[in-house]
Amino acid sequence: MNPSAIFAAVLAASSLFTSLVNSAVKERMASTGAPGVSVAIVRAGRIVYAQGFGVGRLGGRTVDPDTRFEIGSLTKQFTAAAILQLKERRKLSLDDRLAKFVPQFPHAREITLRQLLNQTSGLPDFMTVNHFLHISHSTPGGFSKIERMASGPLHFMPGSHWEYSNTNYIVLGRVVEIASAQPYDTYVRDHVFTPAAMRQSSTIAGERALKRATGYWRGLQMKGALRPAPSTLESWTWSAGDIVSTAGDIARWDIALESGKIISKADFQLMTTPARLSSGKIDDYGFHWWTDPQQGHRLFSGLGDTYGFSSANDIFPDDDIAIIVLENMAVNPDGSSDAAEGIAEAIFKAIQL
Repeated sequence: MNPSAIFAAVLAASSLFTSLVNSAVKERMASTGAPGVSVAIVRAGRIVYAQGFGVGRLGGRTVDPDTRFEIGSLTKQFTAAAILQLKERRKLSLDDRLAKFVPQFPHAREITLRQLLNQTSGLPDFMTVNHFLHISHSTPGGFSKIERMASGPLHFMPGSHWEYSNTNYIVLGRVVEIASAQPYDTYVRDHVFTPAAMRQSSTIAGERALKRATGYWRGLQMKGALRPAPSTLESWTWSAGDIVSTAGDIARWDIALESGKIISKADFQLMTTPARLSSGKIDDYGFHWWTDPQQGHRLFSGLGDTYGFSSANDIFPDDDIAIIVLENMAVNPDGSSDAAEGIAEAIFKAIQL
C-alpha cells in the first residue's frame, strides 16, 4: 500500500489521527509557552482537521478555528498570486522591468518583476534599518518612506544571488495597484479572498472583528517573560505582511490555489519552482514558497512572522496534504514553525507503521 493510501487509512481512524495531531501541538506549546495555536489540515482538497488550542489572549477567550491571527509574511503568497493573475490577464509580464510601473523606485530600470518575486533583486530590506522596531510602532510608514529607505546601492547584481527583502514585496504591491487600477487591499479582497471563500480574512487596516488574537513575545532576543508584543503599523507591512486570517481560511486558500481557482495550475507550478540564479545555481525559494523536502517528502513551505505571531503553510504535494499552523507568539528567529514540522513528522511516522 502506498503512503497516500496508508494516510487515508490512518485518517479513517479519526481518533488516532486527532490524537497524533493534538499530541504534536501540545508538545510544541509545552516547549515554547505559546499562549494559543490554531491548526488546520487539508487532505485531498478538503479540510479534515481544524482545532484551536490555548488562548487568544492571556486570561481571555480560548482559540478556535475562527480566531484571527496576523499571518505576517504569508501575505507575500497573496501578493505573488495577484501578480500572476495580472500576468494571466496580460496586464504585465514577469520579465517587465519595474520601471514600467514604478519608474521612480530605486534601481527600477535594473530589476524585473520576476526578480522581485524570487527575492533576487538585490534591493536592501527596509526593515533592517537601525531602530526599525521603534519606528514601525510609533511612526506611520508609507510607500514614499519605504522608497527612501531602499535608496541605497543594490546588495548585488539583480539575479545573481538570493537575499530576503521585504522591500521586494512592498513594491510588488504597488505594481498590483498600478496594473489593476485598484487599491491593493481591494484587489486582494475581490480577486483572492472572495474566490477562495476566505470569509474571515482581511488586511490589518480592514480588521474590525473583536475575535482577534493578541500577539506575544519575549523580546528581540526571544528571552525573558512573555508579554504583549509591539504592533507594527499597517502602513509599514502592507503587501509584504498585512493580512489577518484564520487557519481555516489559509486551508481554503491552499485548496483554491491548488485547484486552479486563483491562478492556473501552470502558474501554481511556477510559483513553487525555485529560482535559477544567473550562475545557473538553483535556489530553494519560489514566490514565497521554500522547496526543501522534509523527511524525504517533497514540500512547499510558506512562513510568516511578526513581533507577536508566527505562521506556517506547508503543502506536501505528493502526499496531497497541507498543514497550517498559526501561533500568537513570535517563536523562532527565522519564522519557522516546529509545530507544523512536528505534525508532519507524526503523520509520516504513522503511515510507516
